[in-house]
Amino acid sequence: MLLRLLDVILDFLHIMVIVINSSFWVHPRTRLLHKYVIHLTAVSWLFLGLWFGSIGYCFLTDVQWRVKEALGEGPLPPSYLIYLCERFFNYRLEPFIADLVAGIVFFVALF
Repeated sequence: MLLRLLDVILDFLHIMVIVINSSFWVHPRTRLLHKYVIHLTAVSWLFLGLWFGSIGYCFLTDVQWRVKEALGEGPLPPSYLIYLCERFFNYRLEPFIADLVAGIVFFVALF
């Protein structure tokens, strides 16, 4: 029960990070939150990525995949974006396309 609750909380956090990173730069009142969240994302993708062996490493995805594995779910895709597309749209997004979309949206929102 506790793992299922944690999974739901991590889903919510993941989706909020995606929404904040991709759109909160638009309105002046949300730009400060956007700045903090996008920089935390950059730290995870770049610096933790170097530490854990792959650029694009997402701390949230790593934690959530561990929870899902403990719940008996699997096999899990290499990215949360692929997981969302499969879960909500029943569409298998190619890993290269998922990484490309995430990277483009990230860098547009960063600058």
